[in-house]
Amino acid sequence: MKKVHATKQLFHLYCNMTNGDLEGFKTSSRNVYFSNGVLYSYGSHYPMSRKTSVGVGYDYKEIVLINSNKSSRTTEKHKSQLWSSTKHTQWVFHVPNILDPKAKENEIHLMNGIVDAIDAVLRGIKYSDIYDITKKIEGFNQYATAFKLKQFKLDPVFYTDLAIRSRETTKKHEAKDKERSAKQDAERALNRAKWASEVELWYSCKNTMNISSGYFGLSYDPVRVNGKIVESPRGVHVELEDAVSFCKMLKSGQVQVGMKLSEFEVLSIDSEIVEIGCHKINIKQAIQAVLGE
Repeated sequence: MKKVHATKQLFHLYCNMTNGDLEGFKTSSRNVYFSNGVLYSYGSHYPMSRKTSVGVGYDYKEIVLINSNKSSRTTEKHKSQLWSSTKHTQWVFHVPNILDPKAKENEIHLMNGIVDAIDAVLRGIKYSDIYDITKKIEGFNQYATAFKLKQFKLDPVFYTDLAIRSRETTKKHEAKDKERSAKQDAERALNRAKWASEVELWYSCKNTMNISSGYFGLSYDPVRVNGKIVESPRGVHVELEDAVSFCKMLKSGQVQVGMKLSEFEVLSIDSEIVEIGCHKINIKQAIQAVLGE
């Protein structure tokens, strides 16, 4: 398999391939590259991500560590694109030391996330919620489970008090949120015609990949045939020949969990949607786009 790829495609491959197979992968300008088990952004001074795993058999879990340290605007964009390319089966953690998962600074960083979430609720900051606290604690304990660290527990009485404060904050801002929502709906209505035009151009391959998936208003990722490849708005593509074979198998009901389309594994499938890597593909739309049926 070729080792030079567009940035988004490289991130998708990174999340779906083994470290050994990724060795030497890079973008054409080498602003992102994979070397010695680490994904770098703009040079060896900034290790952006590292994959590892814990457990065996049923307990096996693949882990993606993303560098939480401040970086340039472009690298921050890379990290965002990388995060959106991860699979739901992977555990993803943003920590300052991706090379040493058990480093104390990682534990402190995750703990500070819990403290900040609690502080936001106590101060009544808008959009702060008990859910944020719960997710931060769950994330910390997930990390602790993976790397055998001490679990975090919050006093039940304090948690109840935080939940009450969270509800009060939510009620306080409800009226303003409704007003803001009405304004946003009006803006969306004005943009709808533009979005429809962009979507039409995308399907007909008359524009680039620089179109947000949100323009489509779909619960799945659409695909199109563009020359000898099949691609999605999120920047991933596979060879047309592979996509044709795969869609024929979809049509005949032969696709099963664990199969692969190029380097991307089928994670789930039902009568309407097949989940491949980080993408949810509508079976009917894919067959129509690829096979013309």
